[in-house]
Parts: sequence; C-alpha cells; structure tokens
Amino acid sequence: MKFFPLTKREQLVSVVALIFALIVSVMVFLAFGNVGLKENNQAEEDIFMSFDNNQPLSEADEQLDGTNERLVVDVKGAVEHPGVYEMVQGERVIDVIEKAGGMTEKAAIESVNLAVKLHDEMFIYVPEQGEAEQSLPEQQNEQGDTQMVVLNRATEVELQSLPGIGPAKATAIISYREEHGAFSSLEELMNVSGIGEKSYEKLAPYLRLN
Repeated sequence: MKFFPLTKREQLVSVVALIFALIVSVMVFLAFGNVGLKENNQAEEDIFMSFDNNQPLSEADEQLDGTNERLVVDVKGAVEHPGVYEMVQGERVIDVIEKAGGMTEKAAIESVNLAVKLHDEMFIYVPEQGEAEQSLPEQQNEQGDTQMVVLNRATEVELQSLPGIGPAKATAIISYREEHGAFSSLEELMNVSGIGEKSYEKLAPYLRLN
C-alpha cells in the first residue's frame, strides 16, 4: 500500500481539526467535571446539615433555652407507678402524675393541687381516700371546736400558733408558698428551709392542705 504525502493545505486542515477536537474534549471534560463536583459538594452539604440537625443540645444550649431546664420530681403514694421522674420547667403536678400512670382508684384527688408548677427536687405524695383524716388527728380548743391550720391559706400569725414555728419559720413558709405556689402536699413542707422530718412530724397533726 502506497502512502501519498499530504499537501500543505491538507496538513493545515488536519492540524486545525486536531486542535478543534482537543478543545471540544477539554470543554466536555470540564463541563462534566463541574457537574460532578457540584453534586459531590451538595451531597457533602446535605450530610453535614443532617448531622448538624441531629446533634443533641449541649448543656450550655439547654441553659440558654429555659424551656429545656430539667427538673427531677419524686412521686409517691396512690399513683400507678411511683418513682422519680425527669420533667421540664413549666410543667405542673398533673403532668408528672400522668407520667406516673395517673392516680389509682383509691387516690384522694381532692388532697392534691394538680395546677401547681413543678420545681426541682419536688416531692409529691398522693394520699389514699381516708388516709389524710387518719394520719392527722384534730386539735381541739377548750370548747371542743376543731382548730386546724390550712397550710395553703394560713397567715404568719396562724402559722406561729403551730408547735415549733416562730416568726422566722412562719416567714419562710409564706415565702416558699409565694415563690413556688400552693403546696401540693403536706410533705412538701419539708422543702422549706429549717423544717426537717422531725419538725414535720410534730406539725402534721395540726395541718391540713386546703
């Protein structure tokens, strides 16, 4: 087979065609390369956003968001599942009782204020029907009339009529009630500064909740 030499014109056309083909190849490569790069960048961005959204709030974030402040509340007595529960600031007694499975059929519903807002380390005791009356013997005056101090409505003067309660403790009880709302149970009185278990045992016979 014989090869005929190309003329100068044919050589020039071949060179131009080759250069054009190279330019087209480079443009196609760059175009598809940019598309792939954009897709990879978008995929990485989606993964990052998904990871970021699934991250739990740090303790600092939770402290900044007051609605996420955690409270630990102890629930005992006539509820389906007594125990210690983690709650959120702003929730009320009714919320933690529902979390504990609700009250039992024997619960003395009228003895518990369900509207009280929860606070950390709060103790809630739900008595059974008749339990409050049996555990709180009535104090009587000389005329035989019953004299019970109503914890959620008592004045400082009335509180000072209780054994072991002077002006300082009476003021502390009133201050606690104003800060945390009405007492949800008599046992909550032990959350007041200066009133321990022994003091409470002495006071209990002369107190009723509402």
